[in-house]
Amino acid sequence: MAFFAEGVDRVSLIRKAMPTADRFIAVLEGKGLSQSENMELFDVWIDFVRADAEFHAIRDIILSFPREWVLNRIEEAVEPHLRDYEDYCRYLDLYESLDASLTAKLALRACTHSDVEVQEMGKRTLDKLNR
Repeated sequence: MAFFAEGVDRVSLIRKAMPTADRFIAVLEGKGLSQSENMELFDVWIDFVRADAEFHAIRDIILSFPREWVLNRIEEAVEPHLRDYEDYCRYLDLYESLDASLTAKLALRACTHSDVEVQEMGKRTLDKLNR
């Protein structure tokens, strides 16, 4: 069955493929989905934006959504994923592409993290925003 054939539930196929070794293929196929299909996958894209190899492709998918729609959802979607340096690094990078005040808010939060490296990244991000 062809992925883009009529009647194929592409959203479900992408959801199933993302946590597997087929993630790279799923992201490539995701770039060809309609915006509404990709918006249904917002939680998946937010979760896997942390993946190094797919970061730029997933960020581009997220940035293709209406900006206000993303801004109204992103903090709640990102919240469960903020644990360590890598998480903050990826989400700050994504936030920088979206909105300076949102980036500053997350950077301030990073400054209060228990991990000194996360704190330093938060301070660097704030310094960059204030230039």
